[in-house]
Amino acid sequence: MSDYETKVSIIVTCYNLAKYLYECLESVQKQTYTNWECIIVDDGSTDNTKQVSEFFTKAENRFIYHYQTNQGVACARNAGIALTKGEFILPLDADDKIAPEYLSSVIQTYLEHPEATIVYTDCICFNENKSWIWKLPDYSFRRLLDENLITATALFRRSDFEKSEGYDPLILIREDWDLWLSILEPRSKVVKIDKPLFFYRQLNISRNKSIPEDVWETTKKRLYFKHIEKYKSFDEFSSYEKYVQYRKIRWQKKLRQQKIDKLIKSLKDTLRSLKGFTKNKE
Repeated sequence: MSDYETKVSIIVTCYNLAKYLYECLESVQKQTYTNWECIIVDDGSTDNTKQVSEFFTKAENRFIYHYQTNQGVACARNAGIALTKGEFILPLDADDKIAPEYLSSVIQTYLEHPEATIVYTDCICFNENKSWIWKLPDYSFRRLLDENLITATALFRRSDFEKSEGYDPLILIREDWDLWLSILEPRSKVVKIDKPLFFYRQLNISRNKSIPEDVWETTKKRLYFKHIEKYKSFDEFSSYEKYVQYRKIRWQKKLRQQKIDKLIKSLKDTLRSLKGFTKNKE
């Protein structure tokens, strides 16, 4: 495999996100790595997703538009991948973006680590008012069993995807987490590039935020039993009861730490206010 000989198939799924789609596709168009194709899967949108898509498909044939009735993001990604030809797959949501050097960086990383199964990068989160760097934790398979460490936008091989059952339509949230658990083994190599090359838009109302807590719990339970042999390879996850207890304890620790962080921030703010008050009096 050599640089620029390897084709990357980018799957952009869109459901009523036309207002952000132009920025997303423009970020694809600006890639310094040029051997790519981009399948835009319109998952039954009722806005002007088709019109925005056609602006790009008419400009160059590397963009391909595909419409389907609304079936959810898992089916949309599966449909998009079925239409592609690339050796590598990159999912990208219509409201997100990638830096111009994203593809060149992840492909170069595969050249340096040909044994890698997945390559991804750190993130920049952003909204209409601000942006901030989201430095993701280092990868470990054990930790992946407990929480999703890998962004939905990550590069993986078509051959690994074809060994799996694809994105699971029965999983309503974190369908990417399920895919990672499907294609990764404890000894698989996963590489995170310590540069924020993926731009993750934080919407006020997102698909994950609007999901009720019981759906989260149902999803985690389905993931556990679907990948039970991988979970059982670790003692703390060897039964579903142990797994639930482990998550409960970890969540309690997280809440305690949040309270401590909030208290520390409050004390720092108070000290700054006192210093400002003292300085003004002088």
